[in-house]
Amino acid sequence: MIFEKDLTLKDVILKYLKEKEESISSLHRKLEKDGFKFHRLVLTGYLKALADSGILKEQNIKPSKVYSIRSREKTKDIYEGIGEEIKSMTKDEKERAKLAVYVLQKLFHRPIFLEEVRRCGIDIGSIPAKKVV
Repeated sequence: MIFEKDLTLKDVILKYLKEKEESISSLHRKLEKDGFKFHRLVLTGYLKALADSGILKEQNIKPSKVYSIRSREKTKDIYEGIGEEIKSMTKDEKERAKLAVYVLQKLFHRPIFLEEVRRCGIDIGSIPAKKVV
């Protein structure tokens, strides 16, 4: 997730909260797992600011605070939309991966990163590719 150039902390947090509501400690663990190093108090202040600005909903569920996206309407990005369509077409993971790469290449007119296929919700383990460092 770190490879995405213009990714903000807000984008990352909203991505985590898209699926379900999360506590501060849960969000902190996910951020650390993905390579974002923030002190927990900084994260707490940032979440409070997002809640104050109306983006997040803050609930007190003792002993913690739980955050969720205020809008219940879940918005999908282009990758999620492509992934859903491909999943409805075939059950074979290898075929899904090939279709995802094909569609993304045709759409963007450029080579596709494994991370982009993963964002489609497709298992990238079935793609015969090497990671270039």
